[in-house]
Amino acid sequence: KNKSSSKSTKALWRKGVPAQVRFMVWTLALGNDLKITPDLYHRLKEAKEHTYIHIHNQSPSKEHSKGKKPVKDQIEADLPRTFPALKCFDLNGPLHNTVKEVLETYVHSRPDIGYVQGMSYIAANICLQSADEYLAFQSLANLIHKEH
Repeated sequence: KNKSSSKSTKALWRKGVPAQVRFMVWTLALGNDLKITPDLYHRLKEAKEHTYIHIHNQSPSKEHSKGKKPVKDQIEADLPRTFPALKCFDLNGPLHNTVKEVLETYVHSRPDIGYVQGMSYIAANICLQSADEYLAFQSLANLIHKEH
């Protein structure tokens, strides 16, 4: 008999993963098919910063001229609306910068996917479990990459 279909296993899944090991279980379940390392994350983050500085010093972007907010502005606007009762993602909230960095770096690393409104909820859930920016990025990237 398949262990995942046993009554006790089903009961455990329904009860939920205990908070103290939840992020570890999520990380193991997601894996790291993209082979994201801390070094790669920091390189992507640096490249993002360089690109934003370069863009900021030039004329308005095509996005902006079409009436569309730049991605950084979209993310900044979404964060305070992400689980607003928690106040964690407000401008001065304890996880604001972590989620912002994770999202901006992800969007920069995957311009083909870009930023989608609501993506902040996924990143915020991950960051609520672990405020480690690198691990949050790795988890978000692998989650979006996986075929479900």
